[in-house]
Amino acid sequence: MENQPRTILTSLHICDEIDGVLHFIPCSVTENVAGYTPMGKPRNGMMGERTINDPMPWYWGNTDEECQAICDDYNLETFGITRKEALEIIASSMRAQNNHDY
Repeated sequence: MENQPRTILTSLHICDEIDGVLHFIPCSVTENVAGYTPMGKPRNGMMGERTINDPMPWYWGNTDEECQAICDDYNLETFGITRKEALEIIASSMRAQNNHDY
């Protein structure tokens, strides 16, 4: 397990608006892997185009800041990953995206 890439949750400003209230959805980011996955992602991959068979999104707060604070707590309590380490994981994912051959 030592060489397994680490995965964290973070807020990437993805949210649903329900009755005029924003509900922020945490996203999964994996170390050295390009991209991210919103938690509760629709099967067709498009946000906002959910069907009855799609998983329900995880709503973690009504602001980006609230969602990020919950993500930071979750990462530390569940994975033992600090905010600084989470930012390093996000940066590695961004580098992987930039190094991706198209």
